Amino acid sequence: MEKRVVWLHGFLLLCMTVLMVRLSVLGQGESLAQAAVRQSTSLLELGSSRGTIYDCNGAPLAMSYTVHNIQLSPYGVQELQDKYEDAVEKAREKAKEAEQMKKLEDLFRQDPVKRLEGEAKLVYQWKQEYRNMA
Repeated sequence: MEKRVVWLHGFLLLCMTVLMVRLSVLGQGESLAQAAVRQSTSLLELGSSRGTIYDCNGAPLAMSYTVHNIQLSPYGVQELQDKYEDAVEKAREKAKEAEQMKKLEDLFRQDPVKRLEGEAKLVYQWKQEYRNMA
């Protein structure tokens, strides 16, 4: 009898271990989360072909209009927000570059001595940045 109980406990422990491993594998699967999003997201276009309904005097009572209905899931919102933040960061970098070019153009408009000094400083600064990148 005692031997049976030991075997039964061992078998139950083995089954529980297999179940726990399987659950941990399922819980870490990104492909399952992506599949769930694909299953819960759909695009459905319905035509509005009812036409206009008129009263006895010829005045329209009901007309057909195109209606747009948008629903977002939290998964899609986070992805769009990340793309937006990346685009904003790129725009800021371009604005900084444009500002530096404007400063250089302003230097060209100044008198020749200051212009040469300013260009030399700017070229020196660019060389330093290039060396720091390498």
